Amino acid sequence: MAEKEKNVKIDETEKTVTITLNPRLYSQNVIMRAAYRFTEDFEVAIDGDPLETIIAVFKIKKEDEKDASKKDLVAISDAFYSELLHASVEDAQARRYADTRNALIGAAVRQLMPTNVDPRAIAETLNSYADKKEKTSVQENPADYDCNSGGKEGKKTTFDLVYQYMPKQNCGRCGRDCEETAKKIAAGECGTNVCFHLKTKEFSVVREELEKILKKSNFGTDNYGQKQCEKVE
Repeated sequence: MAEKEKNVKIDETEKTVTITLNPRLYSQNVIMRAAYRFTEDFEVAIDGDPLETIIAVFKIKKEDEKDASKKDLVAISDAFYSELLHASVEDAQARRYADTRNALIGAAVRQLMPTNVDPRAIAETLNSYADKKEKTSVQENPADYDCNSGGKEGKKTTFDLVYQYMPKQNCGRCGRDCEETAKKIAAGECGTNVCFHLKTKEFSVVREELEKILKKSNFGTDNYGQKQCEKVE
């Protein structure tokens, strides 16, 4: 309690409460979340160094200054510390649930992966395509190639493999639907980061599994994921 009082400064004249916080104890995200819950009733400001000390200042709104007492200011301090504890628990639960969610998504993705497709076969197929392209003038799309036999056999193609990882939201944020984007990714024309949903935390496991496949193919350069599709207006 003495430590808490040491970190709280109450100014009855200015009607403010200044609280000094240790970011090693409360993360910046937790502090911002807790402080936000006071913005409807008070003027709130956050300042300081997120690596050293974070300062939260709460000021009674002008229309309420006349009736505000020291007891009210102390109550703000107590309420904020309670919110810090609440926000810390929420943050810890969110991280734990995120890990669980990603593990479940990863397990689901692995179950959906075709058992008859070997990533090495995809690499061999695309290498075969590259060799053929050098020897002939025929312009074919590697997305159409069969992942197992290296030809258009009506079997599972690179496009099919990529498309099964797509979120299939068809949100249009990349300028096209998921099927067209999958074709461009399979053809090596752009990376997975062109898809809004694949860039989100929720789809991180899906994206990682897809990029493992792509990096074992002929498109597996270190900067593969940095390539962007030209957005269709």
